[in-house]
Amino acid sequence: MPKKLALGATSQDTIIADIRSLSVYAGVHSTHLGYFRKLARTFPFGIYYKIEEEKVRVYAVLDLRDKPSWLRSELRRRS
Repeated sequence: MPKKLALGATSQDTIIADIRSLSVYAGVHSTHLGYFRKLARTFPFGIYYKIEEEKVRVYAVLDLRDKPSWLRSELRRRS
């Protein structure tokens, strides 16, 4: 079961702005587990995305403090 992010309005707005910035900066981030990963300005979240047919598709916004094994399984589940 996916976890829900518990964010305040400001943090949520910042993550949305980070996602929107991918329209300009998609593809410049390092890859992790087969996805590009942008580190959100609201630490400790990572935005996992792929570029498919010249479109950016966000697969997950995950808390990077979680166990690496959970992050891997969650990304596998979403692909």
